[in-house]
Amino acid sequence: MVLLLAMTPLGELRVSIPFGIGLHQMHWLLVFFLSVIGNMIPPLLIIGLFDRVPFLRNWKIFTHHPQKKQQWIQKYGWIGLVILVAIPLPGTGAWTGSLLAWILRLPKIPSLMMVFLGVCIAGALVTMASLGFIHLTSVPSP
Repeated sequence: MVLLLAMTPLGELRVSIPFGIGLHQMHWLLVFFLSVIGNMIPPLLIIGLFDRVPFLRNWKIFTHHPQKKQQWIQKYGWIGLVILVAIPLPGTGAWTGSLLAWILRLPKIPSLMMVFLGVCIAGALVTMASLGFIHLTSVPSP
């Protein structure tokens, strides 16, 4: 379930990590790795395979992409892509970064590497936040 939640476009690992650590009491390292793997499956498909489906570039959802995020990548380059993916907030993440890399026709392998780096950073941030929150909310035993 952790792996599948990490693949979703709205939740990504922002949902899968707290779900695995908090609700299912799984070890944080296992949850981190499952979440990173699950979160990298969509970028592999988007960056790796979307070019093989030519009509996708004509879909409105892909032609009216957010200009602000596109400018972020164009201004800061690869670091901008990493930061966009690494920020664990709505509207950012692996799906957004991968779609923008595909729309901007960035080279595939470097794009995947930068998305992976961003996913690892986001995963580390969400894991630390989840562990800290769980620690703060746990009641010590008498």
